[in-house]
Amino acid sequence: MFLPFMGAHGMTQVALNSLRDMDRSNILTSLWHTGAALCFDSRDKLYAILGFMEDTEDVIIEYSSLIETVYRYWTIKRIMRTKTLDMLSACDESAKTGY
Repeated sequence: MFLPFMGAHGMTQVALNSLRDMDRSNILTSLWHTGAALCFDSRDKLYAILGFMEDTEDVIIEYSSLIETVYRYWTIKRIMRTKTLDMLSACDESAKTGY
């Protein structure tokens, strides 16, 4: 099994079924599907899925930054690149799932 060697704390707790059915082209959808995974560090909810994604260019792995800064930076970069507000669709769900 390859998951324990990935280095992300939360990845081993993500159900394999959710990984198999993940839309690799849409990081927002994947984050939503794996949002229930328990992570010691909340940044890993985002960082742990990067190895499976095609849509990673807006995410910079930075453990020295606060979680709020990581997600804020990612949101701004994605909105500027895609010229859409699709990130805002995660706002309602974030209160429920903790990402």
